[in-house]
This record gives sequence, structure tokens and C-alpha cells, in this order.
Amino acid sequence: MNRIKWSMGLFNTLFIHFFVGLAVAMLMVKWTWLDMRTNAGAIIPALLMISGFVYLINTKVRIYQTLYWQRPLAIILVAASGVVIALTNSFNSLHMQIVPASTVRAGFFLKNITLNQINVWVGIVFLIGIVSYVIYHKLQTSIDNDDTRSTLKGTKRIIILTVMYTVFIILIMYMVQPGIRYFINSLIGI
Repeated sequence: MNRIKWSMGLFNTLFIHFFVGLAVAMLMVKWTWLDMRTNAGAIIPALLMISGFVYLINTKVRIYQTLYWQRPLAIILVAASGVVIALTNSFNSLHMQIVPASTVRAGFFLKNITLNQINVWVGIVFLIGIVSYVIYHKLQTSIDNDDTRSTLKGTKRIIILTVMYTVFIILIMYMVQPGIRYFINSLIGI
């Protein structure tokens, strides 16, 4: 049962942050100057990587008592992301079919996949994510919390968080800014 709960927790982490990342990317796309100079969609995989990493680290070494996306009201993040995505597309159904899918396709570097296929996958992820979210939180409330590990305090916690968020900033700069990505790739010979 713990493996199922752990797997569902990881999926929920990725599910929530996929839509939060898409909302942030949609805001970046709306700002023309920023959109012309960055790959706004790359914020999605960067956010998925760092949130997945935080979840994995938190299951081994207790950094936070409860991650904010594991709380029952975390579905508000997905709802707010949906509102931001709809607002940035002016509630226009044609825009909603093209712009988010195009952003996801660019962010994950999926040039050979059509926008319709991406829309289908995003819809499937959304439906499975909502069902998983509900089941996960029912499991979380029905199973006694037998985790007796104490939360890290002080210097160790500060060091871990500083390293994690520094890596997150570098990862975002690398993935979102093509000039930095080209420079680093040419340095290491990719």
C-alpha cells in the first residue's frame, strides 16, 4: 500500500506542476518580448523535474513536514492554472486548442507530434490526474500517518534547499533561454 501511495503522490506532484508550469508558460507567451527570446514551454519540464526531485528527496530526507501540493486544497493550484490558461487565451476555444498545445510541444521538443495529439494527451493526463488526486487524498486520510521521521532543521535544511533551488534556477535558465543552452552545449561539445 505504501508503494501505491508513494507512486500516486509522485504522479500528483507531476500532474499539479504540469498545469502550473503550463499556466506560467502561457503568461510568458503573452509577453511578446519574453516569448520571442525564450522557449516559454520549457518551463514545464523544468518545473516537473524540480518538483519531482523535491518529492523524491522529501520521501528520503524530510525537508518539509508536508509539501504544499500534498495538502487537500492543492487542487486549487490546478483550478487557478486552468483559469490563467483560459484568461491568457481570451476564453477563445480556437486559441485554447492551439496555443497551449503548441507551448507544450515546444517545451518538450516534440516537433513530430501534431497539436491534436498533444491536446488528447493533455486531456488524458488531466482526467487521470483528477481521479488520481481524489484517490490519493482518500488514501492519505484513511491510512494512519506512520511516518515518524523528524523534519530537518537548521543548517542541513538550508544547505539542501540552497543547492536544490540553485540547480532549479540554472536548469530554468538552460532550458528556457536558447542562447544559454547553445553556449553550454558548445562548451561541453554536444
